[in-house]
Amino acid sequence: MRRMFPASRTPRSLPLSPLISRPVSPLALLAAVLLTGCGAGGEADEPPRDEPAVLPPAAVRPLDVDNGLRLPDDIDPVHFAYSEIEIANDLQQLTLGVLVADTFERRTRGLTHRHFLPRNTGMIFAFPADTSGPFWNKDSPMDLDLALVARDGTILEIRRLVGLDETLLTPTFAYRFALEMPAGWFRENGFNEADRLLIPPSIVAAEAVEE
Repeated sequence: MRRMFPASRTPRSLPLSPLISRPVSPLALLAAVLLTGCGAGGEADEPPRDEPAVLPPAAVRPLDVDNGLRLPDDIDPVHFAYSEIEIANDLQQLTLGVLVADTFERRTRGLTHRHFLPRNTGMIFAFPADTSGPFWNKDSPMDLDLALVARDGTILEIRRLVGLDETLLTPTFAYRFALEMPAGWFRENGFNEADRLLIPPSIVAAEAVEE
């Protein structure tokens, strides 16, 4: 399918104590060590700072994710990052692997020239703003389910794209994301409109990052 268009904190070291000019009993030294170890006094008593949540590491790219790609000799390859998202409703939650179409070039290339995808794998399209732009399935031999998704992850509608069909499909609602899966995936796995995608903050349109 193709979219149509004309950070961990390192604890600071405790300051060195000045040299002691008079004898100190071993008992006093032991007490000082115990107090330091318990965080008594000075910087050790500082409350922890609020720090941003640390994103989990990127998902490992499966070795077979591009096995279904049959790229013609006159077409340059386009690299897609790989990530994971969750799809959920009141009954279940599943993890999906996704190729990430987050630039104009990637959104335009989409799933063209791909004959199949690994199980529970699709492509997520991220746009810099809500859009109502149409989709088509030119140069994609796969029949696909197209889920149009709001900014908060709600699935607004699910449409069918027929392999190699150049008919423009115009969405009913403005959307921020789109998820393409092999045809029938949503019905076969018990998901429908109004269910939710849990999309990590790292999946965002490149144009939005550059602003």
